[in-house]
Amino acid sequence: MKRDYTIHFIDNFKDDPDAMSSRGDHFLETYLSLAEDITDLVVMNIEASNDGAYSQEALVRLKANKTLEATQTLIVTSFLVCVYDGTRLIACGFLKRQDGRCFAKSLHVHPDYRGQGLANFIVSEREAYLKSIGVTEVFIESMKFENTIQFHKRHGYFVETPYKPLKNMILMKKTLR
Repeated sequence: MKRDYTIHFIDNFKDDPDAMSSRGDHFLETYLSLAEDITDLVVMNIEASNDGAYSQEALVRLKANKTLEATQTLIVTSFLVCVYDGTRLIACGFLKRQDGRCFAKSLHVHPDYRGQGLANFIVSEREAYLKSIGVTEVFIESMKFENTIQFHKRHGYFVETPYKPLKNMILMKKTLR
């Protein structure tokens, strides 16, 4: 990374998702501001990254599930890396257990901060975390943005045959060494 940024890690990855509801609304409220910042970043990033891969109608559908509630749920069941410039969230990336697999999810960098190595940093931190807990493979359900797909390929991911139907996404996999 080119500048000094503040890095935050949140580790709810090992927690049982069913146990999250027993923590009550206060636990979710703790992450409300962060969820708002992440949701805004994700929606902005989807719009900025569309290189013609999706029609405007498809973009509306893709963004429809990027809600505050969905982001809160993701935070409380994931490992999360956040990068801040002062108080401004400029990049983030999650790890989540899903369908018996480990997934890297929602890698987003604010358009004004691209090209500074933030995405590379987040990928490295997520993979180091997975290795530290003994995980040997990680999956990504990637949007069909060509730059995004090429980024993941440069990091050792390859396109995998989906194990379930995917609409508007491709499945990628990496074996961690």
